[in-house]
Amino acid sequence: MAQHARISDETASKDQLTATSNMAESKVSRGKHAAASAPKKQEADDSRQEATTKLIKNSVVKALTYVGVVVAVGVAGTSITLAIDDPLDVYNFDSMVQASAQAGSSSSPQAEPNTSSDAEVAQSTESTEQDTPSIRLPQTKGYELSIADISSLSQDVDPFGFAFATNEAVEGTLDPTDAEAITAAVNAISEAGGEASYIFIDVAEGRGIAGNLDLRVYGASSIKGPLALYYCQNQLETNLMNGDTLIDESPALFDMDGSYVFDGVASYPVGTLLSDSLLTSDNDSFRILRANVADDDWEAWLASLGISEIDKYQWFPTYSARESALMWLNGYNYLTDPDAYYAPWLSQQLEQTGVSYIRDGLVDQDLTVMNKAGWITDSDPAYCATCDAGLIADANGRVYLMSIMTNAPECDESKAAIAQLALALWEARP
Repeated sequence: MAQHARISDETASKDQLTATSNMAESKVSRGKHAAASAPKKQEADDSRQEATTKLIKNSVVKALTYVGVVVAVGVAGTSITLAIDDPLDVYNFDSMVQASAQAGSSSSPQAEPNTSSDAEVAQSTESTEQDTPSIRLPQTKGYELSIADISSLSQDVDPFGFAFATNEAVEGTLDPTDAEAITAAVNAISEAGGEASYIFIDVAEGRGIAGNLDLRVYGASSIKGPLALYYCQNQLETNLMNGDTLIDESPALFDMDGSYVFDGVASYPVGTLLSDSLLTSDNDSFRILRANVADDDWEAWLASLGISEIDKYQWFPTYSARESALMWLNGYNYLTDPDAYYAPWLSQQLEQTGVSYIRDGLVDQDLTVMNKAGWITDSDPAYCATCDAGLIADANGRVYLMSIMTNAPECDESKAAIAQLALALWEARP
């Protein structure tokens, strides 16, 4: 589900929206990735009915189970992804979260084989579990970066440096060699057919580099990371849901076009949906999650992060690197919160995303990248995008925030150019 299918915008009928409690108005355009036409919905319904006859299960059992599979358990932690296999494979999300917390820092090297006695092994294991950090990202806070800081940054198109702790937020200096390398990468994005909006911040020090911060582009699947943060913060941490809470697909069904439509399952655990939307960038899992968030609640959450211009009705909205940075500043604060129960699990999901242009650019560095990218090529330039944003932790635990938002169509050239820009920003870090 990596590439987004080109689907034309449609508006739902009033009857459809009445049946969908989370739709705020009788006519809602959900964006280029969203609404399928009425004939397509009918085809999907027919196909779904046919598939269901093959997958029919006892309704009581079906209500308590889901489609899921554990794909990785080890030193690096635990992750899940969707598999259309056996609907009776039961998934205990809470145990997965606990495993993530116990895994601690996934970048730690594997230990040599232990030849000690059983008593020594048991004692060592107990000590390790006690010493293991409870969060994936270490806290390296020095300067307290704020919403106001990011909002105050210059609108300059050319790359510029800033240092909030020394009051250089607007007119910071940037080494000419670094500026040249960043400009070369931006020019490569231009040659691929787009413009770039970007920011890179050492979060602990409040220092960084940015350029063309307010260029707004189609974010495509990059919004899936912030939506996962919304669910963890507003639903899971508040006990309104747990990871095994089932979410009904019906509010999103008329927008869906992938494997979720044909699997004969009507509801899914929120943990499964979150993982699949992040790891494989599945669109249907995202649509189900987004359809179950009231537009006004989504708007209020964004406003709390200092973001007011994003269209709350667009599930895949248009936004800038400045707005992306505000979302990921919130992500940093959440993922480094030692009291956030779901933060280690979410960190590991973000670390294992299937696509990351930032990770590609920094592949030779000793770094951990937690991100969510977005990409699409469309006949309408307004819906072309190749983007990536997230957090970077170095070997010493220092955390950086990076967002690169471009309206370049998804292609090898644009992906390489974004990786080039990520590396240029990293090498120019203050």
